[in-house]
Amino acid sequence: MHMSYYQLTIKGNELLLSSKRILYITVLMLLFLPLTTLLFYKAIYSIYVHEPDKTKIICLIGFAILYTFLMIILLRRYLRDKSIVILHLRQNKYLINGTPYVFDTMRDYIMVEEKHNERRSTRYYLSIITNGRKIPLARRMDSEEYRNYIRPIYQFLQLTIKRETGPYQSIGIND
Repeated sequence: MHMSYYQLTIKGNELLLSSKRILYITVLMLLFLPLTTLLFYKAIYSIYVHEPDKTKIICLIGFAILYTFLMIILLRRYLRDKSIVILHLRQNKYLINGTPYVFDTMRDYIMVEEKHNERRSTRYYLSIITNGRKIPLARRMDSEEYRNYIRPIYQFLQLTIKRETGPYQSIGIND
């Protein structure tokens, strides 16, 4: 069985594989969790054991809350999906972000929706249309991300599908 692995990422940065991503998130949590726990413990300990110094307690609790929010922000930022991973199985069968797809030349295609908001900025949404059903593939993107992220996906899909199915069969790709 022919199998190819493709990764397309924003700004051409290499995407960390799932196992590496989990490892880095674990390390981040191990770094921040003890620090946050220690700060909360010191604040509670100083309240119940020593004479309470309100300034010190407020500072410790403030730092603990700050570190907690920082950890949440870092994890959310790190977990945000910035890539589309395409695993080519055979012929017109693909695994895109872990979901299997069979590209049918008549019914399935990649679609980009362009939406403008009141601030005159444009957002792009990437989806697969299959059997009349719209399946979103990526979060909203701005113009810079679109240039560095969606266009390479189009190029990849066009080249790969033409190579695999011949020059006269390709999925409809809107550009």
